[in-house]
Amino acid sequence: VLAEDGQKMSKRLKNYPEPKYILDRYGADALRLYLLHSPLVKAEDLRFSEKGVQDKLRTILLPLWNALCFFVNYANIDKWSPERCLEPTALLDRWIMARLQRLKRGVIESMDAYDLQRSIEPLVVFIEDLTNWYIRRSRRRFWKTEDDEDKQAAYTTLYTVLKELSMVLAPFVPFLAEKIYLTLRTPDDPESVHLADFPLPDEKYEDPELDAVMTRAIEAAGMARSLRVKHKLKVRQSLPAVILVTRDRAERERLSRVVDLLKGELNVKEVRFAENEEDLVDFSAKANFKVLGPRLGPKVKKVAPLIERLSAADLNRLSAGEKLELSVDGEKVEITKDDVEIRRREKPDLVVENSGTLTVALDTHLTPELIAEGLAREFVNKVQNMRKEAGFDITDRIEVAYSGDEEVKSAISTFESYVAGEILAEKIEPVADPPPESRSWDLNGREVAIAVKRV
Repeated sequence: VLAEDGQKMSKRLKNYPEPKYILDRYGADALRLYLLHSPLVKAEDLRFSEKGVQDKLRTILLPLWNALCFFVNYANIDKWSPERCLEPTALLDRWIMARLQRLKRGVIESMDAYDLQRSIEPLVVFIEDLTNWYIRRSRRRFWKTEDDEDKQAAYTTLYTVLKELSMVLAPFVPFLAEKIYLTLRTPDDPESVHLADFPLPDEKYEDPELDAVMTRAIEAAGMARSLRVKHKLKVRQSLPAVILVTRDRAERERLSRVVDLLKGELNVKEVRFAENEEDLVDFSAKANFKVLGPRLGPKVKKVAPLIERLSAADLNRLSAGEKLELSVDGEKVEITKDDVEIRRREKPDLVVENSGTLTVALDTHLTPELIAEGLAREFVNKVQNMRKEAGFDITDRIEVAYSGDEEVKSAISTFESYVAGEILAEKIEPVADPPPESRSWDLNGREVAIAVKRV
């Protein structure tokens, strides 16, 4: 499907395959992963589950296949070939190359220790990083019309990563690894991935500091996304800001290197940093009578009001594991975080999530401009769905007609340049009545009828 032969770049695929297609052809690979990542390899019992095999397909094989399809599609559109390779200089490129070296090192160490089960985990994590961070954050570099050095470097990086990843995967998923390798091999390469040497870590690309920075950025982004889910904030609705709180100056400096990535990933206008969590939440405390009562007896009635008057700084010290001394009738009483119920109340228009030393908050105050931008982004999403369902090629230009209320029309008019660029529209025309052959959609509670046609 992907390769004309082993010496040419692959043909462009018009549609991504359905999961059943992958399961039919690479079910043996999914089964191998399931068994290698199970207690069976340690001579322990395993209750076989078809769902477990399908989970490996869904979380590992299918995302990897889609990553290859993504590369194949755009490389063929731009007529890119391995002869046009450039050294990675962009932050994302240098990071994924560093992650690749860490992956190779981790798999080699596990295999050398004959720990097959442990050797699978780095692969799972790496494929997640590749597909859900590197490719997603790099999409615009492949989409853009300018054929500049940044775009060429992005192709080089993704090509190199996929090709070397196929070699790392070869002992675990031999069939899919072979398909990826044959798609990407050049005439000078061995004829099969199973005839190629296992790739060794290249110190030139190792960068532990950058790896740590991006790992923390991914964690912060995950916390912010969970806030959107928890508070039902749509991902396509732009928000004013994300606020990152950490007392660690070095950590703040590291995260400041990835501000642009976080803005794009989280769909926010600004990334702000703060040192103290009290900038985001109001703290209050209450005595934990279940713990203090048995220990202090009648004194607990005098200690409780003192606990309620503790400052935010005192409560932060308790949360960090420090002890405090309170004076009761001239006698010192020592309290710990177990003695106190600490309550956090988010300040207006803020939603907050904490994990260890990092606190993430989203500013949820929506201005009319942000609401309009959210409508425009939703409109783009609906048209993209219609393009895909109609079987349009990713390079096809289209014309769009739509009907909706004045707020929708105003939003699309304001962001028409953005919308047209995203959906490759030559023309976007608002009409009074639903256009012929249109489809109705819900745009944040507003009904819109949209019709698309290929130019």
